[in-house]
Amino acid sequence: MLMKFFECTAYFHDGSLLGIIDNETGINFFLESAEVDPSSFLHTFQLSKENTLQGILHLKGIKKILVDGQSIKRPLNMKYPDGEILNLDIQGETLFLLIEWKNSPPRGQANDVSKIEIKAEKIYWENKLFDSFKVEKDDEYLDANNRPVKRGQHNSRLYPEE
Repeated sequence: MLMKFFECTAYFHDGSLLGIIDNETGINFFLESAEVDPSSFLHTFQLSKENTLQGILHLKGIKKILVDGQSIKRPLNMKYPDGEILNLDIQGETLFLLIEWKNSPPRGQANDVSKIEIKAEKIYWENKLFDSFKVEKDDEYLDANNRPVKRGQHNSRLYPEE
């Protein structure tokens, strides 16, 4: 499935990094592409109601993580609540991400860009639609017991649309 996803990475320019989960099994990036013209989209991936690609980019067997050229220790976390994807590229076993970080008022606007490079044993895409939930930067995130949790945690979910 990665080969087909590799052909779609350009759609993620101006897309969103919705969350990062980094645990002992690997790193998962929750991504949404920019809007795609369905009439010219020739891939088998299902598009969301908003005509975007949504899903999880899985990286397993992490070998190296560089952020802005510096090696970092895990876990890899979101620097700010939202990230705009300026570039997404996969070359062999290496993921290259260029992210412009966004911060919601009243915290002030972030003006920060990170260049992320991760070498992994395995990289694969899981097409997963998030349409059943509203993805807004000001939404509250809940765990299975309806307690507030941080966005991007493995047990988080958004309030369903009403």
